[in-house]
Amino acid sequence: SRYGGNEDPDDLEDFFPRILPDDDWEKSSDVVVSLANYIRDGSGMSRADLSVGSVYSCIEDEFDGIRRETNIRPATWVTASHRNMLERDGKGPYATREQSSRLTLVDGRGDELSLGNEYNRLDTKLLTAGLRLKIGKGVEAGFNARYDHVEHEFTTQTQELDYSSQCWAIQLRRKVEASDE
Repeated sequence: SRYGGNEDPDDLEDFFPRILPDDDWEKSSDVVVSLANYIRDGSGMSRADLSVGSVYSCIEDEFDGIRRETNIRPATWVTASHRNMLERDGKGPYATREQSSRLTLVDGRGDELSLGNEYNRLDTKLLTAGLRLKIGKGVEAGFNARYDHVEHEFTTQTQELDYSSQCWAIQLRRKVEASDE
């Protein structure tokens, strides 16, 4: 049972449990609504998948933006991905707030090369590139860069070195933001 509650869903002070007196925490009551589907080949590998989802806030009585994601893998060595976030301004129609697209190529060893773009309606249009190499058993190295083609500068560069075993892993990461330089 809840602390001193009468379980009245219309009383926001009673709708959430009180853990400690004067506890101050952000209250939310959300329901995730989503639909996902995929196409697999005879071996069970996913060749295409699509998902659409949103979060409904019971407190605000409204849906958050709509997330769409599509991945297509026509061959074992190539994957194309697209993600899109739609939002409304007030009660108007939904419009794209963010989107990203990526093409990833993988060789027989598992090394990856990726190229993509990211768009944020507020302020960014980025080109992205990444490289991930298998160095040895359980050891991988990676490099990612994001280039703002409006401002003509690299916004982020990340270098990684990872080791993973059956039951533990170590990851060393160096991330440089344009504002750090």
